[in-house]
Amino acid sequence: MKVHTIEELRDELLDVFENLRTGKMEIGDAKEINNTAGKVIASVKVQLEYALLRRESPNIPFLKSPLSIEATTATAKPKRIKAKS
Repeated sequence: MKVHTIEELRDELLDVFENLRTGKMEIGDAKEINNTAGKVIASVKVQLEYALLRRESPNIPFLKSPLSIEATTATAKPKRIKAKS
């Protein structure tokens, strides 16, 4: 599975957790996947911090859910999508 959003990454990591818990995955493999996920998240954090310093609003599709991507591209004026509680 190719991960396009933070939600997909979270789902993938939950699968890793479940596979590790049920013995379908080796500990070393899970560690490497989690390490890589941490690096992806850290790179997005750097991008956000850089934009903040430049007083810019970055467009980072990785942080958008498929629903919010659809809502912002389907209309001329972007809409805010409230996060589910």
